[in-house]
Amino acid sequence: AIVEGAGLGEGAIAGDDIKAFVAEYLAGYKVPRLIFAIDSMQRAANGKPDYPFLTDYAERCLGKT
Repeated sequence: AIVEGAGLGEGAIAGDDIKAFVAEYLAGYKVPRLIFAIDSMQRAANGKPDYPFLTDYAERCLGKT
């Protein structure tokens, strides 16, 4: 999962806290295994998230690129 928020960046959030909160409302298999933080998501002109940008961001966080 990628979490958006002002002032957020890598290491700015406690993934375990978010997982515990989400687990109260979702089935266990729906709780994200990995959580990345980003200050601001790129958005397309229609307001939808820029999925290629977010995919690239997640891969960089994982060290794949």
